[in-house]
Amino acid sequence: MQQLLAILGSLGFVGLGLAMLRYMDAPPVVAWATIGFFGLGAIWMIVRLIYNRVTHKAQPEFVDLELPMAEFTEDGAGEFQVTALGQARGRRMGFAVRVEPHWDAQPRAGYTLYAGTVVLRAIGDASDVFVCYLAERYQLELSTRHMVPEIVVQAVGLDFDPRAIAQRPVKMKLFFHAEVEDRYAEVFLNIDRAEQVVQVREKDLDYRGNILRALTEVVPDAARVSGQGSEVG
Repeated sequence: MQQLLAILGSLGFVGLGLAMLRYMDAPPVVAWATIGFFGLGAIWMIVRLIYNRVTHKAQPEFVDLELPMAEFTEDGAGEFQVTALGQARGRRMGFAVRVEPHWDAQPRAGYTLYAGTVVLRAIGDASDVFVCYLAERYQLELSTRHMVPEIVVQAVGLDFDPRAIAQRPVKMKLFFHAEVEDRYAEVFLNIDRAEQVVQVREKDLDYRGNILRALTEVVPDAARVSGQGSEVG
């Protein structure tokens, strides 16, 4: 709305410049300067408005998934098991999450990161449906349509202590293959026991391919050894 008002205002001054030339006893240089300055300004704003709308439509939107929580258990030693299970195209889709008990608090300026480990686990056909649905939303191809049995990932609680997951919502950032540079990816994982939901939210569109690879392809041990490490957080 502000851009449209600015364009209309510039066109109004162009009209004023034309009126100066025809009806007012104003110096021609002033009239032409008004027409030129505000006319070019209006053209520039119109082009920018069109460009922004076109590029905005061309950019893919973030893919954020929210699945119902089907199960939440604690083993008594601080380890939590969460199962997310929803529907896609009439089929069950989901996965399981194991939240490990050990988290290292890392105070920062105004907040605290909690660094630890999360394990994502397949739960049969529902997990295969999950990775296929994710690939469809990402508009990418899969090398295999099966989720790996499990993948251990580094994680940080973003000012949320995952050890308190039973009492309050937890927001985490997961780091896939932090030790292998060309397989590295990040994604957000939010778990809310009270609302009974598990959310998978994108961090960066450029990570899409590596997220799918992490969920469907096992990294050879040689790649882990030769990969360059990445600092979590």
